[in-house]
Amino acid sequence: SPAWTVGWRDPGYIHTSFLKDLWPNSMYQSLKNLLQEIIYFRLFSLEFPQNISVHFPSAIVT
Repeated sequence: SPAWTVGWRDPGYIHTSFLKDLWPNSMYQSLKNLLQEIIYFRLFSLEFPQNISVHFPSAIVT
């Protein structure tokens, strides 16, 4: 279907947003990215049997 149908955006349009009330030295992440990571993690973890331990390099061990 052509790019002007429903569900497509003009690639030349620039979206601007302003974030308010953010704390300094804090990390923020969009809800969309967070949901994508959760879905990816669940799909990725389903590929392994439960008796195999999986180590992710981004995990912080204290």
